[in-house]
Amino acid sequence: MSYVEEAIYGGLTMNTKTETVAVRRTYPTLVWIFHVVLGGLFLAGCSQLEVLIGPVPVTLQTLAIFLLAFFQGGQKAALSTCLYLGAATVGLPVLSGWSVNPLWMIGPCGGYLVAFPIAAFLIGKLANYRKSSSYLWLLFSVLVGQVVIYLLGVSWLAIQIGFRLAIDVGLLPFLWPALLKTVCAASLKGGYVRWQRN
Repeated sequence: MSYVEEAIYGGLTMNTKTETVAVRRTYPTLVWIFHVVLGGLFLAGCSQLEVLIGPVPVTLQTLAIFLLAFFQGGQKAALSTCLYLGAATVGLPVLSGWSVNPLWMIGPCGGYLVAFPIAAFLIGKLANYRKSSSYLWLLFSVLVGQVVIYLLGVSWLAIQIGFRLAIDVGLLPFLWPALLKTVCAASLKGGYVRWQRN
């Protein structure tokens, strides 16, 4: 093989190796982005299943957040939630009831929505803190997220309608649904963990 041929062959080999490395680095990033987008769409879909009981509707939003946190992890779930809120901010009909409200953060649900990415991050980090998370630990992880959501949500609602009324319409009606969603999310995650072990 001549010097010129070696140079050409070597250059082609180097280019092929460089392209392979680039693909290997890009592919996980694309998959990661796809998961975040899919999580945002999942949250948007669950937001449409609602029951109107006051200024703050009962939806499957929080259940979606718990599941995203369990199965995506804290960071990815938080970004999925931020993507959802970003879509709402630019005017896409992703809020409950396919509603459009770019100023959602100043509405009665603003505190709850702001708390979503924080809760998703905390639940995901806590749930994965232990490699062999028990069912009780999963329940505890969700309860921490629930406290964050209702603490911020009720506090913001209280600024608008008063503390007593905020408790009556922004917390008490949600206790039983919140408990059911907590048990459901922890059971699904626990079942998945047991299935992986078998």
